[in-house]
Amino acid sequence: MGDLRRMSTLVRMLADEIHRAEDLFASDTSAAEIEQDLLPDTPAVQPIESLAKAARRYARLRQRRAALFTSDLFADPAWDILIDLFASEHEGRKVAVTSACLASAVPSTTALRWLSLLERERLVERVGDASDKRRSFVQLTRPAEESMAAWFGLMVAEWGSEGESPSGRRQA
Repeated sequence: MGDLRRMSTLVRMLADEIHRAEDLFASDTSAAEIEQDLLPDTPAVQPIESLAKAARRYARLRQRRAALFTSDLFADPAWDILIDLFASEHEGRKVAVTSACLASAVPSTTALRWLSLLERERLVERVGDASDKRRSFVQLTRPAEESMAAWFGLMVAEWGSEGESPSGRRQA
């Protein structure tokens, strides 16, 4: 008898779902609206300028964190380089190799190794300076730029467009 009752409950639940689907399709709702209702919430697309500002704010927060902790536990030179390149690109600034090394906050030889690794991973590329053959610039590759934009878009969506942290406090 228990199995029959359980099957009856499942059939009722299935019938309810079918009725809901019928109601959804019977209304004047467009396919796009139905799809939007079925998909999980996705963050709104942010203007790239606001993402560049978010990147600079995030970099400042990382620097402040480094000032609060005397340890090298939080060193992440590759990430610091990518953040600086992303923000600089959208601020209209080219980044020389030496500037990228400075952004990493590690000794230049270490930063150069990280730049080489980022190049091997096809996240950054070097571009020669047309006016000075001794100098080269570093820039994000297109896939890396898209990934950074997506990451900062998620961060901005999580914090809210007014710059609030998840705790609700305003960030610098």
